[in-house]
Amino acid sequence: GGEIEFVVVAGFRRIKALKALGETHIPCRILPPETLPRKCLLINLYENLTIRDFNPVEKGMALARLLEWVPAEEVVKTFMPLFDLPSHEETLHVFVQIETELERQAKDLIASGDLSTKAAKLLLEMDSAVREGFCRYFSIIKFSKNQQAQFIGFIDDLSHIEDNAIVRLLDDPELTDIRHSEQMNNPQKARALIALLRSR
Repeated sequence: GGEIEFVVVAGFRRIKALKALGETHIPCRILPPETLPRKCLLINLYENLTIRDFNPVEKGMALARLLEWVPAEEVVKTFMPLFDLPSHEETLHVFVQIETELERQAKDLIASGDLSTKAAKLLLEMDSAVREGFCRYFSIIKFSKNQQAQFIGFIDDLSHIEDNAIVRLLDDPELTDIRHSEQMNNPQKARALIALLRSR
């Protein structure tokens, strides 16, 4: 017969490191074929939790996968504390939405720390075109967490007050001039944008 194929459940980094060292034989534990996917997922999860921290996007990914095999109540009570998250269903919902609904650009900004989960929660209430418009600002200008929420809130409020679409407001020349200004640094741009929106 042909060669038997195996799936690595845990230990990817160790295998990569040993291969880099030229090792061709690597000790391992082989799980029985009837091992349930839930058990494989938990083995992988617990191993990763012992060696590194998860960013918010990875937390959302892990929680979404857990929900495929574990009741939501158990995820909230048992697993969310492992990710240093409060045991609240609303928090679970937000992190799963980050994984299942946000576009790649927004996820990358969250993973790098350039977009807060508080701001992400606000963006999840908007459509993809609006989220893309906000991400153009957050990818260039390093707002503080509070400034991000303020910026989103001011734009949202103005869209109702001025009866103007958010995407049009984000392309307003006054705002884009600040975004692309070469005379201001990032903190100055963030403050200038907030001040401009507050004055309108």
